[in-house]
Amino acid sequence: MKKKRRNIVEDGLTKEELAEIKERLGIDENYKPVKQEDVTEQDFYNDLENRPFDTLPKQVQIHEIMVQEGITDGHPMYDEMIDSIQDIVNYEIDRSIAEGGDGDFYIPITREEYIVWLYMLCECLQDKPAIPGEYRHLIKLFE
Repeated sequence: MKKKRRNIVEDGLTKEELAEIKERLGIDENYKPVKQEDVTEQDFYNDLENRPFDTLPKQVQIHEIMVQEGITDGHPMYDEMIDSIQDIVNYEIDRSIAEGGDGDFYIPITREEYIVWLYMLCECLQDKPAIPGEYRHLIKLFE
């Protein structure tokens, strides 16, 4: 007589099987998840002022360097950078459409835009506003 196979999806795992899986994955038995604190408007301002330069996306880093050097809108180098970013945007739009998206895509260029984009994700995860009112207009760029 053939032995009936267990269905672990319906029957669940035994304590021994679970212990074996945790051991193979290197999961500590006494692990307790750490509750992440919600981000606030003060965190937003701190990030806006103090976020390390090397943690910003490359296009934001380039934009900040160009602004420091006095290269702004209308300068040939600035226009070249915007054209390069537009090429990336076009690629992302084409990829988005190919994957069934609507082709609506925006890449942050300034530090403010990037921090707003980052904190939009935080707001989705915590269901609380974290972006101050004076920066909320930038959200429209990413909708």
